Amino acid sequence: MKNYTKGAKLRAKKAMTPLARLAETPKRKSRGSKRMQEIAKNPDAERTVLEARARHCGIVPADRTQMRDPALGEAAGRAIYAAHSGDHAKKMWDAYAGLTKAEAVYIKTNLGLSIHAKTAKVEYLIETFEARSDHNPDMRDEDERARDASNKWMRWRGFIGHLGADDQKAIFDVAYGRIEPMDAGSLTTQGSRFVAAIERLADVVNER
Repeated sequence: MKNYTKGAKLRAKKAMTPLARLAETPKRKSRGSKRMQEIAKNPDAERTVLEARARHCGIVPADRTQMRDPALGEAAGRAIYAAHSGDHAKKMWDAYAGLTKAEAVYIKTNLGLSIHAKTAKVEYLIETFEARSDHNPDMRDEDERARDASNKWMRWRGFIGHLGADDQKAIFDVAYGRIEPMDAGSLTTQGSRFVAAIERLADVVNER
């Protein structure tokens, strides 16, 4: 009966029309930088994204262009700007973006995504970085890229090493998508810890 069942399934699959087989596997939605490019070409999609960002931030912007800031495209950036503004918030975002870029590039260049195929939170960090990347062409060879990625990763690990264990955890929990720092446009308790930790990280970076 078992062999018959397998055979029946195989015959049924072969009998399916090409259209039916195509419908069986839904097309995966674009993600990361490709998704950002699709949105940029579609005014309606961009408006929807910017309005959603405003809702996530808990604000009603006078002009949707305010929401185009890359920082507001991520929960981490929205949390920072919910607590601070102006140059101070930008300094904090730059510190967070510098750290996460170093992490993502190091993981992708030196370790390779393939060995982390089942680690969704690593893939989350890579996709997040790629979505805000400027995509300048990199003409360096593989060894040069790997060496530079290692140096920058060690530099940022040195910065974050000046923080306590609780601050480090608060930052990496957000960076790797383990917690949500915002809920219904307001900072969560964990989000407040994250913002305070990033503020201390930004101070360390500026001192050095």
